[in-house]
Amino acid sequence: MAGEERKKRGEKSAVIVERLVRIQLRAMGCGHFDIGIKRDGGEMILRESQGAIDIEKAIKWLRHENAKGAHIYIRPAGTHSLSLLDDLPSEAIERMKAEGFEAAAVVETSPNNFQAWLNHGQVLDTSASTRAAKLLAERFGSDPSSADWRHFGRLAGFTNPKRERQLPSGMRPFARLRSATGHVY
Repeated sequence: MAGEERKKRGEKSAVIVERLVRIQLRAMGCGHFDIGIKRDGGEMILRESQGAIDIEKAIKWLRHENAKGAHIYIRPAGTHSLSLLDDLPSEAIERMKAEGFEAAAVVETSPNNFQAWLNHGQVLDTSASTRAAKLLAERFGSDPSSADWRHFGRLAGFTNPKRERQLPSGMRPFARLRSATGHVY
């Protein structure tokens, strides 16, 4: 591939990531977020209370970290109105919708593996938020170890570097934004 073509692909990819991040942040509906960058060696870099503009400015750096194998995570900063359900199959997402629990945002973290951010419509204190997350995890069969008020989810547009999630081609799957309604269930 010629250098000019590679540069154009990189620019197009950057625009797509910026768009996905902007849409996910808007759907999550928080004023500020914490960004977690978990490097290959286990080191966690935490950027707390970042506004959407701060996150957009950091995308180039986040893409660089992700290319080196870092996980790129997001969560609402402080107390908030969201619960994260992690490790859901598509059937659980459909069941949630059918039962009136449409997610504010859904990210496919690897093929047929989803995270859903549910908006309660009101800010919950830390203990109520954790209780709600645990009840929702039990009801819809998500990972109970991810059910608490401060858990990180993946930020759309970045790859999932977990070895066990690697595609048959050897590539890492991208976290794909599958739904971003921003709805309160």
